[in-house]
Amino acid sequence: MKSVYGTLGLCYLLIACFAPVQVFSDLVFVDWTNINTSAETATGDLSGITVNFSAGFDVFGGTTNNTSTLFSSSDFNPALPVSDEVGIQLSTAVNTITFSQAIFNPIFHFNDLGSTLTFLGGPTVTKLSGDGGFNVSGSQIIGSFLGGSDNDSDGTVQLSGAFTSISFSGNLTSPADGINFQVGAATVPEPSTYALCLLGLALLGFRKK
Repeated sequence: MKSVYGTLGLCYLLIACFAPVQVFSDLVFVDWTNINTSAETATGDLSGITVNFSAGFDVFGGTTNNTSTLFSSSDFNPALPVSDEVGIQLSTAVNTITFSQAIFNPIFHFNDLGSTLTFLGGPTVTKLSGDGGFNVSGSQIIGSFLGGSDNDSDGTVQLSGAFTSISFSGNLTSPADGINFQVGAATVPEPSTYALCLLGLALLGFRKK
């Protein structure tokens, strides 16, 4: 019987950490405060958590005064009437975002994605919204190249779990893929996540007695 409780406990812990999730009511987005196109970096704040972004190839611009309307359409969940954002040239080089403490179940808004973007490390990626050309397969987002400025795919994805670092790269299907992105997250887990973790730990503890 104790082995059964141990198995159940492990299952609850795995579900709490890796199950697909939805957008939270306490979701907040990065306040990007500095974008350095020479150093190919950006820095920002997420409810007191320091966020650093380093591009593998090129940061071409962005918005730091909360005036961008790139994520205001119904292709994004949640839609943001105004927001900050970072603009990069996506390539096969690795881009990395680091957080000064763990964030939970982050979401990414991507604008104008005309190639395939891969999150490194194999995280669980769930499509929350997007146009017809915006699709998810495994840890990849597959955009559609339509040509022109701001004509490619738009959408939102969510990564399941806790992260202090997230890396991604591109597999270009277009001559160059300039995209814009924004990151949002809950800085504490949902109560249901806590409940599953506590239940799992309790069952594992019972198994050891």
